[in-house]
Amino acid sequence: MIKTVKQACRFNPVIQDYRMSQGIENLADLITDAGDGSEFFSRNFVTHGMEQLFREGMLRLSGKSDQAVFELTQAMGGGKTHMMIALGLLAKHAHLRPDVLPEDLNNRLDFGNARIAAFNGRNNPDNYIWGEIATQLGAAEEIKDYLLNCAQN
Repeated sequence: MIKTVKQACRFNPVIQDYRMSQGIENLADLITDAGDGSEFFSRNFVTHGMEQLFREGMLRLSGKSDQAVFELTQAMGGGKTHMMIALGLLAKHAHLRPDVLPEDLNNRLDFGNARIAAFNGRNNPDNYIWGEIATQLGAAEEIKDYLLNCAQN
């Protein structure tokens, strides 16, 4: 006999002690958080939409896709930040991929841990958006002269 939803599902114990702030993901945490993303994926279900983004994004990072722009069209609260964090974690931590990505996709990827940058549009860094991204990627010195020109104009 087929189980009912109530019989088949269990509540995660964390929902009994839920605080609203725990449910809101912050893109900047992708850069600053300790850990490797295992906890993130242990509490999340990979949807079909996430899997599509992972497939296209990871193939692009592996040099096997020309698609470089991905439009996330969910409404407010629809999971856009969540999806960007998930893709960033998979790019940053190669050891997570076998447990999260389909085997056929994982077998096609030929890059290790990627360096990533995250920018929140609500921030207003002194070194502008490109300076902030360069800093996160360890390349601030390489664009320093360009940033000085921007500041003088």
